[in-house]
Amino acid sequence: MAIPHASSGQVVEILSSDGTLPSDQSYAVFKSDQLEVMRIVLPAGKTFPPHRVAGTAVYLTSEATVIPRSLVQQVRLQRSLHERSIILTFVRTEVPRLTRDERVAVDTVAPGIYRVIAHYGFMEQPDAVAALRLAEEQGLTFEAGRTVYIVGRNTPIVTGRRTMAMWRKRLFALMARNSQLAYRYFGVPTHRLLEVGGQTEL
Repeated sequence: MAIPHASSGQVVEILSSDGTLPSDQSYAVFKSDQLEVMRIVLPAGKTFPPHRVAGTAVYLTSEATVIPRSLVQQVRLQRSLHERSIILTFVRTEVPRLTRDERVAVDTVAPGIYRVIAHYGFMEQPDAVAALRLAEEQGLTFEAGRTVYIVGRNTPIVTGRRTMAMWRKRLFALMARNSQLAYRYFGVPTHRLLEVGGQTEL
């Protein structure tokens, strides 16, 4: 059934006389060539799925068994996901070099969300783009020009709280700041990099 549209100049009541939303059907409140405002009625307990953005987002994480915090924040705060989201984890092995067939494993987590585990030997240099090229050979779509690499950045904040000695807090904060450049070690293109920040009070 077609959704009814308000006519030009029509005044539309959004709230009922008692100040609550009426429990009728969805309809368009306003429509022009550039904008359409709609009032949507959903069943109790139902929500809109996250909006899908064109392109691919690669989330770098050191732990392959969890969902990256940056991915959780994007869904929670922006209510959006890229049409392809790839969780990329690098694992160093105890052998110096690996064959091409041993390097990449691809797994589907959910529709449009994939986990890629890239292995490399201790004498090899990890490379995010090369790993995704190998994943492409296994059926995963990869378009370098439409891919953004999202890295979580956690900034420690030194406070006066008595959780540990002050010198330990400052040392931990210094080491954490130095470790934020790890994405360069994994060959992430900096011109396609997006950092999602958070803070931890010490």
